[in-house]
Amino acid sequence: VERSTTSATSGFTQIATTTNNGYFDSGLTKDTTYYYKVRASNTVGDSGYSNPVSATTQNQTGGVKPDATNTGPDPSIQLRLDNSANEITQSGVYENFYTSGGFIIDIRASNVILRNFRHNAGTLYGIRAIYGAENITIENAEIYNVESAWIYGTNIVIKRSHLHESNADGIKVSSGGNIRTEDSYLHRIGKNEGSHADGIQVASSGSNYVFLRNNFDMPCCRLDPVYKGSTIWIVTGATASNVVFDGNWINGGNYAIQGGNSPKITNNIFGKDCNFGLVNANPGEWSNNTWEDTGELISLNEAKNGGAQYCKGA
Repeated sequence: VERSTTSATSGFTQIATTTNNGYFDSGLTKDTTYYYKVRASNTVGDSGYSNPVSATTQNQTGGVKPDATNTGPDPSIQLRLDNSANEITQSGVYENFYTSGGFIIDIRASNVILRNFRHNAGTLYGIRAIYGAENITIENAEIYNVESAWIYGTNIVIKRSHLHESNADGIKVSSGGNIRTEDSYLHRIGKNEGSHADGIQVASSGSNYVFLRNNFDMPCCRLDPVYKGSTIWIVTGATASNVVFDGNWINGGNYAIQGGNSPKITNNIFGKDCNFGLVNANPGEWSNNTWEDTGELISLNEAKNGGAQYCKGA
């Protein structure tokens, strides 16, 4: 697979090889046209190139809202049953599988990509990466049916994934931080009675927490009798720096965003299934955040102090 930002006839560089019929490109720049072409290869040699095609990324928040239909495994690729990934000790790409559940996927190696898979965990965590490994990527995953959290660890990038059905929390961050989530759908936490569920829970100090274009749908406990979302993001007994929420759909929690060192909160669309307000923090930047139902801009004062005026759970 080759890509160019110059034209359909020049500037191409190889970005990937794949044995699948499709390829997911990511990490692109907004409002940019990308050109692609492919060719086949085997032991005999390379074929000619396909005709180039192009696509232009969107320029603003408010594009395609992540949900169950556009996140998770690619439905055009058949998944195979594989329960062997309970412990990953070698770097590489692990893709196109589903599990029958009952185990944690423990990642102990760096430079690991888990791609296009469905994990019915049926145990404490879906994925655990707390052993010092770096450069872990989870793409087009569906992870569900967990007791404590879908993912527990650090140094993880999550893309286009569908994370749901947790009896307690969503993502638990271990020491060090370095969590990035893009274009994913996170919902249905806090199923246990009396759960005080956090979408993203930071209890150990770290930095680099970046959340882009996700759909966090976690109504507060007063509004959903089954799933009880206490907050979307919370920092407890720790420090968290370089926190970015940009271009997300955020709905729920007592407060949606709690804590963090001067988080940057920009271009997000907020729902009203909250209890006390949107923000219990002191943002380093608050700009261009709007209400989903009206499209009106939300002032920081309104976000912090106006909960009783708009929160459905108040």
